[in-house]
Amino acid sequence: MLGAQGITATQGTLSRDLQEMGVVKGAGGYALPPMLPPTDSDGELKVALRTHCLAVHAAMNLVVLRTQPGGAQPLGIQIDRRPIEGIVGCVAGDDTILVATTSVRAAQQVAKDFARIGGLD
Repeated sequence: MLGAQGITATQGTLSRDLQEMGVVKGAGGYALPPMLPPTDSDGELKVALRTHCLAVHAAMNLVVLRTQPGGAQPLGIQIDRRPIEGIVGCVAGDDTILVATTSVRAAQQVAKDFARIGGLD
């Protein structure tokens, strides 16, 4: 199906991406677990930011993260998996994540933290 869309990927790459996104294989095929456990460690978020994030920008009460194509979903999952003060939620596309925060000040702090953790500062 990927080939029909003009996307070239190896089985190893697909397996790693699925594992990173938390996808599990069950009797009915592949699916996300019903509830991803939160984590209070920056470790997984740090790896995801350093692997996928190219740029971080605060825009009013939003934080915009730019990734390489296909990088937004795995990074978005790591943001969703841990409670981060000031974040209301995020929406991840293919190469962009919009993170909604509680205020302009919160967006500036979250952007600064993401840049620091991701080594982009």
